Amino acid sequence: MTDLAAIERRLQQLEDCKAICDLKHRYFLSCDRHDVPSVRDCFAPVGAVIEFEGFPRCESRDQLVDMMNSFGGREGFFTMHHGHNPQITITGANTASGVWALYFSSIHIGSRQLTQIAGEYHEEYIRQDGRWYIQTSSFRRQFFLAEEADADGAIKAKI
Repeated sequence: MTDLAAIERRLQQLEDCKAICDLKHRYFLSCDRHDVPSVRDCFAPVGAVIEFEGFPRCESRDQLVDMMNSFGGREGFFTMHHGHNPQITITGANTASGVWALYFSSIHIGSRQLTQIAGEYHEEYIRQDGRWYIQTSSFRRQFFLAEEADADGAIKAKI
């Protein structure tokens, strides 16, 4: 392999890693905006598998949409997904794997609840028609904290 070919290959891998990071950031932002069609569009059109601890397993992106829509657009419900420390590995010309750390926080005004979760995503990615998608996504919690404020503002923690 010539030096130029090696540089081109390395550059392509860097561009692919950047595209996958952009994909995951789009997923996090779409979740926080409760933009279900955009969340759906982050997953592979065929064969997506989504397993998030505490939620039903989804065998397609449409099952994920159905699950998300069943929660409804709850008024006064705000979320914040902070994904960080991506470890992306290019495994083939059109495949990759990744691990992401997540810190998640949600506030539900009506029930006066605050939830904090930290955990890890393990994912497989696929490029189809020049575009990266999440093929499989698995999330496991490392910690979970739920707090509730009573009418006087006193906080009760549920760990």
